[in-house]
Amino acid sequence: IKNVNWKRNKFLAKTPEQTTLYLENYTKSSISSFAQADSNIYARPIHDDSSITIHNRLTKSEINEFSVKEWSSKNQFDLNSKQSPLRFNNTPIDAIIFETNPSNTAKGIKFQGLYTTLKGELLQNSTTIPPFSSIILLPTKDLQTLPIKFVQTNGIQEKNAIHINWTIEGYEEFNYFSIDWSEDGRFFKEKSQTGISKNIIAQSSFIYIDNLPRKGMNYYRIRAMKGSDTIASSQVLKINFISGNPKFKAYPNPVLKQPLNFQIDDIEKGQYYLSIYTTNGILLHKQTIIHPGGLLLNSFRNVSILQPGNYIVQLVAENNSMKWEQKFLKL
Repeated sequence: IKNVNWKRNKFLAKTPEQTTLYLENYTKSSISSFAQADSNIYARPIHDDSSITIHNRLTKSEINEFSVKEWSSKNQFDLNSKQSPLRFNNTPIDAIIFETNPSNTAKGIKFQGLYTTLKGELLQNSTTIPPFSSIILLPTKDLQTLPIKFVQTNGIQEKNAIHINWTIEGYEEFNYFSIDWSEDGRFFKEKSQTGISKNIIAQSSFIYIDNLPRKGMNYYRIRAMKGSDTIASSQVLKINFISGNPKFKAYPNPVLKQPLNFQIDDIEKGQYYLSIYTTNGILLHKQTIIHPGGLLLNSFRNVSILQPGNYIVQLVAENNSMKWEQKFLKL
C-alpha cells in the first residue's frame, strides 16, 4: 500500500502493554517512502518513550520503538504532532468516552462529571464535537497528580514594553503566579501577581506585560505559588530594554523591482535575523546579519520572487529579546 496518510488523528493506548501506533513493514524501503503523517496526538497510560512501534517483517525480529520526538526526527513524520501531556493509570476501558460526529453539523454530547481531552482541556458534563470529527475523553479522577513544572519561558521587548510568556504542565494545585523582577539577576522582588483558572490542567500558557521596564538589563522569574509557598520556579530571563525602541524602516514602500532597503538606528552589536513573511505567516526569505553595532543598513535584492501583494518584514535579535516588523506592498 502506498500513499498512506494519517493526519489530525488521536491515538490512545488503553493499557500500558499497548503502543499507540504499531506499523508492519514488508519492504526494504523506509516507512517515509510510502506514507505521511502529521498533526496527530499520541497518548499512553505510562507516558514512556515507546509510543510508536515499527516491525520490519523482512527481518522478522527487527522491532524498533520510538518516542514521538524520535519518530519525527528519524522519519520526518509527525513534525507538528504531539505527545499527549496526560499521564493516567488504571482507567477502566468502559470509563473512556469515544464519540464521533460523521455529520456536517456540530454534535453535542453529555456525560457526568469532569473529563479531559487528550490535549489536556478540562470539560464538565457536556461538550460539542465539530462536524466530521471525533473526541476521546478520560475521567480526571484517574489522572496522576504530577508536580507543576515550567516547560517554556520567553521574553521579548515589544515597542516600549516587555512581554513575558510561559507554559507549564502538571496537575498540582496552586493559587497564583508571582512575577519577580531584579536589576542584577541575584536579588528579586515581586513585581506583580496573576491569578489562575481553577480549570488549569495538563499544559497551559500565560502572558505578562511589563509596561514600565527599567532602561538597560531586566531580570525576570516566574513562580507558581500555593499560599506563601513556592511550588515551582521558572528559569531567569535576561532582557535588555532599549528605551524608545529604535525605529525600524523598510523602503521604498510600495516596492516594484528595486531592492527593498532596511534601516534601524543605534542597536547593539550582535547577530540578527531578517525575515519576510506573507500576511498569513508563511516564511519566504530569511537571512542572518552580523551587526557591529550602531546604525544598521541592509537590503533584500531578490524582490522579483514576490508576487504582487502585502508582506511583512521582520528583524529579530539572536536571543529573541528584541523584535521589529513592518508591512510593505509589492506592486
